[in-house]
Amino acid sequence: MAAKLQGGGGGAAAMAAVVVVVAMVAGVASGGNFYEECDATWEPQNCWSSDNGKSLSLALVSNSSGSMIRSKRQFVYGSVSTSVQLVPGNSAGTVTTFYTSSLGDKHDEIDFEFLGNETGQPYTIHTNVYANGVGDKEMQFKPWFDPTDGSHNYTISWTPCRIVWYIDGTPIRVFRNYQSSNGVAFPTWQPMYAYSSIWAAEDWATQKGRVKTDWSKAPFVANYHGIDLDVCECYGGDCVYGCAAAFSQGGGCAGQQLTGGEMGQMKWVQDNFRIYDYCVDYKRFNGQMAPELSLLLVVFATAAAAAVGLAGASFRDECDIPWEPQNARFTDDGNGLSLSLVSNYSGCMLRTKKQFIFGSVSTLIQLVPGNSAGTVTTYYTSSVGDNHDEIDFEFLGNETGQPYTIHTNIYANGVGDKEMQFKPWFNPTDGYHNYTVSWTPCMIVWYIDGTPIRVFCNYEKSNGVAFPTKRPMYGYSSIWAAEDWATQGGRVKADWSKAPFVANYRGLNINVCECSTTSGGGNSCAAKCASTYNSKSSACQLSDSELARMRKVQDEYRIYNYCVDPKRYNGSVPVECSLPQY
Repeated sequence: MAAKLQGGGGGAAAMAAVVVVVAMVAGVASGGNFYEECDATWEPQNCWSSDNGKSLSLALVSNSSGSMIRSKRQFVYGSVSTSVQLVPGNSAGTVTTFYTSSLGDKHDEIDFEFLGNETGQPYTIHTNVYANGVGDKEMQFKPWFDPTDGSHNYTISWTPCRIVWYIDGTPIRVFRNYQSSNGVAFPTWQPMYAYSSIWAAEDWATQKGRVKTDWSKAPFVANYHGIDLDVCECYGGDCVYGCAAAFSQGGGCAGQQLTGGEMGQMKWVQDNFRIYDYCVDYKRFNGQMAPELSLLLVVFATAAAAAVGLAGASFRDECDIPWEPQNARFTDDGNGLSLSLVSNYSGCMLRTKKQFIFGSVSTLIQLVPGNSAGTVTTYYTSSVGDNHDEIDFEFLGNETGQPYTIHTNIYANGVGDKEMQFKPWFNPTDGYHNYTVSWTPCMIVWYIDGTPIRVFCNYEKSNGVAFPTKRPMYGYSSIWAAEDWATQGGRVKADWSKAPFVANYRGLNINVCECSTTSGGGNSCAAKCASTYNSKSSACQLSDSELARMRKVQDEYRIYNYCVDPKRYNGSVPVECSLPQY
């Protein structure tokens, strides 16, 4: 029998966790918490929540005593998401999970499993899918971040067309539905629950069982934060067909394709961090290729042919250093970069060699730690010339213990003054976080770890609001001094005894339409690049889930919005501020 979750804290401190279990057909989510929406189905004494049911910790106490929670509601199709802080230190032999599953011997299941390791050795991120009780479709990754140092977001997106696993908004794997066309089993009819658990598996989890659990370190505690279930509630029978029909009415498979930028991100992860793929384990399958792999290869080949620009590019190969090159350092493989601010006049700037119009530019950044007051680290796009266009991420440093300011802005025809600022909901100096600028003829979107934080729509033709459409841009990364204004209005200056101030970049990812001012001019290729988009494409719309996440960020973490600064505009506001941006 399922048990109610425990309140209080006791013992280990819990990392915040919010479960939002949703009855979802039309796209409207309803919030909940652990008390109301979940049961502890195994070892409830090892599961505790706090913050009025919004926070959760799961503990592994012994080889036979872990913990599991399960949503009360079942569903067919949708998106389930949570942020997890994994067990720190020596986690060998432990398995922490986030997954969906139906009941019964011939069950369906979609897995995230996190296999612990010795201190200093990386976790293994294990993914799998079961259909009709058969799995054997494992794909494993090593993380490109420290999953024990703060929370990271894990999302499973399940539709009639495909399953996608995401980490911090980056897709890492796709499993497509080839059941009707090629007989590859796919979950389509069995309602699932959402689960989170921690349990012991020292016989196989760490280095194939060679490294056992150090039980003197127990309890092993995993913390969960921010779960959302954006799903079609279903308990079997005709609702299965209703959920599939609702999905078709919402745009079907055509509206659920990965973008070129997402395909590039996934390729980068799989090229650099995938450590096992069942599809190429020929010994396991007697020298044969799994049937779904040959189909997937066609998908990737088609996507690669359609994609324009650079995906998973190397900083060293694809960029120049136009300012203070002595303050830049590349990693051995060229995929990582450090930029240093040495003095008030000696920072560093990197620029892509190629220009482009429209597309997605993305990178991972670890900002300057400690006292970063007076420093500005950037990632942005810009054209050249006085009447330039520009789309900005600027990270304004602060005193030790005080948060950075994430500053966004847009320039069109040389005019900016469209600032929006945020305080981060994470520590941007403790590990890497992804920052993406998506620029289309319809709109510009700023993303952090896959979550949109701001949208600027194109109202140039309809309302005369300037928008970048004709000038090819470069991608830039830089660090420089701005102690006269960057930190608390210039009140706090840089402490130059702490120099050099170093920002680290990793994983340049550019999926763009190449367009150069030096080869035929910008206007002709600008029109060609614009023609690849239409107003109904995913590049011109945010999903309901993205809109909900953006509203949450803006409601809780936005600290300045030029649209509501009436003193700046003598009581009036710019035209675009009265127009819908999403």
